[in-house]
Amino acid sequence: MSNRIESLALVVLGLPVLAFGLAAATAHADTIYVCWDGSGDYLTIQAGIDAAQDGDEVVVCDGTYTGVGNKDLDFGGKLITVRSENGPESCIIDCEEDGRGFYLHSGETEVAVIAGFTITRARVIGNNGGGIRCSFSSPTITDCAITGNHVWSASGAGVSCSYSDALISHCTITDNTGGGGIYCGPGDVMISNCTIARNNGGEGAGIQCRSGYTTVINCSIEANTASFGGGGIHCDGGHLDATNCSILGNTAGQGGGGVRYHDSSGTIAHSVIVGNAADDGAGIHTFESTVTIHDCSITANTVRYYGGGIYFERQSYGTIGDCTIMGNTATAYGGGGLCVWGSHAEVTRCTIAGNSAPSFGGGICCGYSSGTIVGCTIADNSITDSHGRGGAILCLQSSPTIANCSIAGNEAIGYESDGGAVACRDSSNPTIANCIITGNTAEGNGGGVCCRDESSPTIVNCTITGNTAQGGGGGVMSYDSSNPTIANCVLWGDSAAQGPEIAVVWHSGLTVSYTDVQGGEGGAYVADGCTLNWADGNIDGDPLFVDPDGPDDDPNTWEDNDYHLSAGSPCIDAGDNEAVPEGVTTDLDGNPRFIDDPDTEDTGNGEPPIVDMGSYEYQIPGDLNGDGCVDHSDLGMLLGDWNCTGGGCPGDCDGDGDTDHADLGILLAHWGEGCP
Repeated sequence: MSNRIESLALVVLGLPVLAFGLAAATAHADTIYVCWDGSGDYLTIQAGIDAAQDGDEVVVCDGTYTGVGNKDLDFGGKLITVRSENGPESCIIDCEEDGRGFYLHSGETEVAVIAGFTITRARVIGNNGGGIRCSFSSPTITDCAITGNHVWSASGAGVSCSYSDALISHCTITDNTGGGGIYCGPGDVMISNCTIARNNGGEGAGIQCRSGYTTVINCSIEANTASFGGGGIHCDGGHLDATNCSILGNTAGQGGGGVRYHDSSGTIAHSVIVGNAADDGAGIHTFESTVTIHDCSITANTVRYYGGGIYFERQSYGTIGDCTIMGNTATAYGGGGLCVWGSHAEVTRCTIAGNSAPSFGGGICCGYSSGTIVGCTIADNSITDSHGRGGAILCLQSSPTIANCSIAGNEAIGYESDGGAVACRDSSNPTIANCIITGNTAEGNGGGVCCRDESSPTIVNCTITGNTAQGGGGGVMSYDSSNPTIANCVLWGDSAAQGPEIAVVWHSGLTVSYTDVQGGEGGAYVADGCTLNWADGNIDGDPLFVDPDGPDDDPNTWEDNDYHLSAGSPCIDAGDNEAVPEGVTTDLDGNPRFIDDPDTEDTGNGEPPIVDMGSYEYQIPGDLNGDGCVDHSDLGMLLGDWNCTGGGCPGDCDGDGDTDHADLGILLAHWGEGCP
């Protein structure tokens, strides 16, 4: 075990393991030279191997090696190094389309090393491993070019590792056909610092792993093509971890253009997944699998059906954190950025932007699923076909929690498409809390949120502003036996043909309380046979946003608009504490949610401090640490940040991007406010 750990450390550090003179040696190790021209000890590579003992090194002179003794090479269990003299460009094993390069099957460990060869034109029928086959053997393979090999009705045209803990590093594995680049499983295989490109096969054209544990680090996996699943990588019944990888331009005939997990588990981290294509899950596709995706860029992937960027399907459990999911496309159905179908997903601190789908969820499609979407920016996504649903998010028989998100600039632009930002269909009851929903557009109904088919979401402490619907409900539409609940929100500056802020149609209801609604109850559109429950605490007063049209004085450019509450807003201390979901203690900015403004009368419900309406809690000027009290701790923060410039300054009280005398003046002017 200790030897393997040391070898793994070398691989992770990016060092070619034991290559070119660094092979493990015993006290009496010999160097054996193989030269095709007779200038060495032996003429063929196998003859050199047969003469070697544990710890010896077989060095192969420059040249092209063919024929008997130079293919189907077998270490016979010896712990030796077989390497070229000057690297793969100068030393070629040409199998001439008959046999493979190496076949190790006698318990060799990582001390057995293959280094510095080009292995090409292997051809094997009915068995795995064209270039190299490792079976019940765990060698180190480093600095090799394994290219142009073929297997028929088998896997691993480049390399096959079965019942193997092989280490594969600093290799190029390209243009292998029939069985893909690398096959792993069962075993514990590490692949690092490799380029795996232009291979093709049935599943896992770049890498296929089954029933084992595969680790892929610092690899480029590009332009591989799978007839079925996993153009870049396919993991079936095993565990796959991929870190610091570029997975680019791969194609699958079924699921997972970039990566596919089937009945598997694993993690993808710090990786770039770009320009892949598949029928489902162009970037990443999981099926009955548990997968974590962290700090990845998943962009410009194209899928035919569901999940342009990521598709969690059928009892999968997915965790996505700190990822960028951008510019992905579904061409036939839905989930341009992400599709969660019959599965559970937790999505945190992600940017999901510029994705598109024709019908369902331009950014995210949640179908028959559960989960959370927290702290995300979901912007500029679109659905394009007529009668589409959810420019940013579609919930279809799904009730996720959507919290602390900015949902902006999304479009449902097909004829009679609903839910510019969020569409809830077929008994979906999500909780939407602490979100800003702005600048979204629907050609049909619900510029901000559209609820249909007995859907009843709970919308709490959201700011819904600047949204547009060509039909009804610029802010929120309740339709077809739905009954949403709105509390502690601001609905202001939305527009629609019917009900600029609220519309209730087709045997539906809507309950609104402690909310600032432009136009008040009379401004809502309520069709015959429908009910608007105008409960306690609602107001119709200018929320006094800090800068609702931004520095460019254009309310339609939502990126620079500031919807924080300014001093004197009627929304301050005007919400209902009882309506705030359990566990919510901060606002969209991460500032404390319950702050008492001593200059504002409490008009809301509950024991002080009373929650504000909208997604942002008004913070007392000068309260830099957000504890509700302007005191010595805030002064210490400001002085510690003195002369900070360029934005992001903790001591910036006036929002001008620096910390200076003006900020000190504001803090001192509010000294003691909010303190016991």
